Amino acid sequence: MQSILKTEIKRLIDILSSLRNHTSFDAYMDKLKESEKLQYPELKYYLEQIQNIIVDYNDNYNWQEELSAVSKCLTILEQIEVDKINFLKEVEPIKQFWNSFKLWTEEELPSLNILKSFYIRYDNWNGGTYYLDINMSLEFTKMFGLDYDNRFEKSLITINDLKMYIELFYGQFVENRYEYTKIVNKTFSKFNLPYKLASGKIIKKGYKTSENNPAIINYPMLESKIFWAEDKILGTEKLDKHTALNYITDSLQYILSLIKDNCVEGKELEQKCAKLIGCETSKVYAVIKTEVKEIQKIVNDYFDIRHNEYVSSSQKIREPIENPLFIEYLYNRVYALLFILKSSYAKTLSSLKEEKTTNEDDMPF
Repeated sequence: MQSILKTEIKRLIDILSSLRNHTSFDAYMDKLKESEKLQYPELKYYLEQIQNIIVDYNDNYNWQEELSAVSKCLTILEQIEVDKINFLKEVEPIKQFWNSFKLWTEEELPSLNILKSFYIRYDNWNGGTYYLDINMSLEFTKMFGLDYDNRFEKSLITINDLKMYIELFYGQFVENRYEYTKIVNKTFSKFNLPYKLASGKIIKKGYKTSENNPAIINYPMLESKIFWAEDKILGTEKLDKHTALNYITDSLQYILSLIKDNCVEGKELEQKCAKLIGCETSKVYAVIKTEVKEIQKIVNDYFDIRHNEYVSSSQKIREPIENPLFIEYLYNRVYALLFILKSSYAKTLSSLKEEKTTNEDDMPF
């Protein structure tokens, strides 16, 4: 967005410079030429001053192009500031989490019988004190191939930084993993962060509900797929996010196959799914029926999800997904449908314990 603003400001300067009488704008154009050094209020002020000069001109010249250029710069500038504010709102709780968790790790964790004794040092000074005895620079670089020094001293700590730090502790240094997981998740909740530590991995809580998330007993591969997807979607690379979308779509397709084979109410798949959640006359039924149909169309016809073929079976061209945010949007949409169908299907089973054991090798993915 900054590069777009820079381009538009340069365009505005070129337009104003080409005017026969541009002296009224010269002082402001000089400022705009160094726009990257200006803070938001200053840059906005100079753009508005140019706008006011144009509006106050009383001549026969058509100023439409100039006004449009200024307006575009102001709009982009405003959006950059909004994005910045939203970003800070998002990262501030992560920073607060880190300050609290780092202090707990260094001051309290060594004395809680959670770490392996090899990584604890004792000193009898002041009645006896326990310390961490971990060469973090060595261990971090050995695990991730990245430089640890000053990584966590910077002003901006990301969730991926926390992920590496916590998962390293869990995997290498922690003895009592249950207690460690409890404390980590309690701290996430304290700072209202939508993440949790599960089986040694930091994953995002993908669905907000008061309902339990029931496992489909004897289908461990399904649960693994969902878990892997929750982990991969946090990756910074587009490939990781696309892999997460593939995994979560695989999981949805598996649940759909169970519903299709085992649910008798309804002729078509969309009807069987909708019938699990609402009666045919309800709007809930209509929404679920439409959503299943739409998701199937998106997955099978629109985009390169789970399919390598350029053209779908319905002879429609599948588009590659380049935008990571759009990948996350589709992921969350598929995840939401998966959750409600998975939960509803589990409730219809007369007894989860009586369900036939299924070999993982027989799974459709």
